Amino acid sequence: MTGTKSAGVKSPKKKATKTKRSANVPGQFYGYSIQITRVVAHFLRAQQGQSVSIEHLDDVATHADAGDVVEQDKSGLAHNPVTDRSPELWKTLANWVRAIRAGALKDDTRFLLYVAQDHHGEIVDRVHAVINKADADALVVALRAKFWGKAPKFAAKAKLPGPLQASDRCSLGSIDPRGSRALNDESVLERVGLSRRRERR
Repeated sequence: MTGTKSAGVKSPKKKATKTKRSANVPGQFYGYSIQITRVVAHFLRAQQGQSVSIEHLDDVATHADAGDVVEQDKSGLAHNPVTDRSPELWKTLANWVRAIRAGALKDDTRFLLYVAQDHHGEIVDRVHAVINKADADALVVALRAKFWGKAPKFAAKAKLPGPLQASDRCSLGSIDPRGSRALNDESVLERVGLSRRRERR
């Protein structure tokens, strides 16, 4: 027995389901690719006996007899990661201090914050300008006054989130050269540099 299709009756079409792609994926890949680019750049500049690592001591690090340089890489694609109140900036500085105190990094380690865009910030530019311990100590005092208010009351400190009020060793206080085994002789701030890709004119 044979059947015939009824005129005008169409079989329903199945709707194609689209898989939503995460909007974060391109940005994450860009961030990882910056690390690879930086590793290649360091290899090209490396001298005899130097080595380069990725995701070992930090995002990228260079190793030589003169000491290690650890590097945090920021894309800066969606926002400026080095504004005065950027969590990324303060987290980076705090992580470096904790690593020194925990012995994960040597006391003579130098630090580099690389931003792939031509971003600026008043505080990070001042950090970059530090060349000795006296400059670093003066900057710590200035930062404490900026965020906590004038000594001895530090009235503005109460307006900060709880963890930043709890101890003189948290965040802003964590870059305080007083009372730290590794920071007695020189502050981490004295050994921080900022590198950014210049915009093409």
